[in-house]
Amino acid sequence: LQQGEPYAGWADQYTVDDLKPAHARSYEPRSVNTGTTVRLINLMMEYYKLTADTRFLSGIPAAIHFLESMKLPESDVKKWKRQSNNPEAILVPRFVDPDTGKPLYVHRKGSNVKNGTYYIDQNMENTIGHYNSATFVNPSELRRRYEEVKKIPVSELAKNSPFLQDQLVPLPKYYTRLRGKATEEVARGLVKSLTKDGCWLSPLKSTSNPYKPYTVSGPSEETKYTTTFVGDEHDTSPYPCTTGELCISVGEYIDNMMKLISYLEK
Repeated sequence: LQQGEPYAGWADQYTVDDLKPAHARSYEPRSVNTGTTVRLINLMMEYYKLTADTRFLSGIPAAIHFLESMKLPESDVKKWKRQSNNPEAILVPRFVDPDTGKPLYVHRKGSNVKNGTYYIDQNMENTIGHYNSATFVNPSELRRRYEEVKKIPVSELAKNSPFLQDQLVPLPKYYTRLRGKATEEVARGLVKSLTKDGCWLSPLKSTSNPYKPYTVSGPSEETKYTTTFVGDEHDTSPYPCTTGELCISVGEYIDNMMKLISYLEK
């Protein structure tokens, strides 16, 4: 699925017959996606560590070069009005035309799903707010990781991979994605923060308008909601909640449980 040079990255979706980039969601144009490319580079290195198959590494140099080639000029960085905390990071367009290499920036007009539409051009200003049309990436860090992974002896890979040895590799009793272990203080705090009903409450991060029928026909040229997360009262798109309302969050539950599990594993 990796595309050929000079745009040797990955897309969000592909056509079945020729495995070329295809349109995905309405705001995801037919393109090579730089953010997706970063994730796939990292996945290729993980697959290599599991299999020792160098085919997973073979396309990484070209993919990193593609990211570097898409670096936007300082004038565009100023237009983007956002900065990265990492001095090595470069700003690149998220969507790249797979035929020409031109940046594709996504815009919106209209006020809801009935009268609105997404469109693309080469103007990076006033792009949609809910999906960044540009992103910061760090090719230097990717290259360092790539060089480090290449140097890992196959014998060391075999010790940590269930695919490279005959004996079963024991799995941990619990699964968490935390890098470290939670302290006793953190664990006790989480237990104490449970409500009398045995749940955790946290601020509602996003909400949406209740459904309200929209009967006006025809497209709209409204630009008021070009960069906002939500349009008019007929738009049910999620948007950040600022009321301070509390809720039971599945995400918070998973995060808290991982911390408690990591404490039990100490």
